[in-house]
Amino acid sequence: MQSQLDKSIQILSTWGANASQVEAILTSEFIQSELETRTKHIIAIQECLELLFSEQKRRVEFMAKKNKSALFPTKKPLEIISSGSLHDLEEVHAKVRSMVCI
Repeated sequence: MQSQLDKSIQILSTWGANASQVEAILTSEFIQSELETRTKHIIAIQECLELLFSEQKRRVEFMAKKNKSALFPTKKPLEIISSGSLHDLEEVHAKVRSMVCI
């Protein structure tokens, strides 16, 4: 689990998340099963982004900047998951995954 957690932290950092955002998304206060679920969503989002965008810069821009996607019309995906809500993380994952399936 620790390597998955480390990988998730690295992904969040790559997306431009600051320490407080990482803490909100992956706080150690979550029970182990929820923390595992969160890490799986983060890694899966990254895998979807890798399928969508060949350039790392584009993946970072997608997560860290407002984009023209109808799926994220008002907030940056990173901003949404930084709420700390598991539901928000699941929703961002589902929306990004749906882009791969289009």
